[in-house]
This record gives sequence, C-alpha cells and structure tokens, in this order.
Amino acid sequence: MTARSKKASRDDLESIAEKLDKLTDMMDSNSKFTEATLQKLVKEICEFRKSQEFLEKQYEDMKNHLKQTDDEMVRLRSEDKELRRNVQEQRNTTSENLEAINCLEQYDRRECLDIKGLVSA
Repeated sequence: MTARSKKASRDDLESIAEKLDKLTDMMDSNSKFTEATLQKLVKEICEFRKSQEFLEKQYEDMKNHLKQTDDEMVRLRSEDKELRRNVQEQRNTTSENLEAINCLEQYDRRECLDIKGLVSA
C-alpha cells in the first residue's frame, strides 16, 4: 500500500466517520422528535379516554334518569286513569242523588196547596 492509498483510506475512513456522526445526530434528533410526538399522542389519548369515560357516565346517568321518568310516567298514567274513573263515578252518584232529591221534593209538595188571593178574616 502506498502512502497515497493510505491517505485515501484514512480520508475515506474519516469521511465515513463524519457521515456516521451526522447520521447518529440525525437519528438522535429524529428519535427525540418521535419520542416527544409519541408522548404528546399518549397524553392526548389519556385525555380522550377521560373524556370518553365522562361521556359514558353521563350517558348512563341519562339512561337511568329516562328509565325512572318512564316508570314515573306509567305510574302517573295509571293513577290518572284511576282518578278519572273515580271522578266519573262521583258524577254519576251526584246525578243520581240530584234526581233522588228532586223526586223527594216533588213527593213533599204533592199534598201542599198554595192558595192565593184569599183574604183572611
């Protein structure tokens, strides 16, 4: 090997070493960027999960509230139906009572005479 080829080999080795250093620096930089991006994504995923859990809880609460409201509505409809039936029975009873009172009043007046125009002495 000649001095020139040794020098060329040494220059090639130095060039390769420089390129490897640059490549290592680029990889480190990319690794740091990738790690930062990954940490950011992990943080966003955690926030998304918290938001999802909150929404799931809200959904379950609304679902339970809706079920309670539906149950209450069924109970109130049943109660309303019963009350309407009671009101109708009371109306019928009142109508029957008024008719009976009218009959009794007429019976009481059957022998009553109302004479007008006579002068008492």
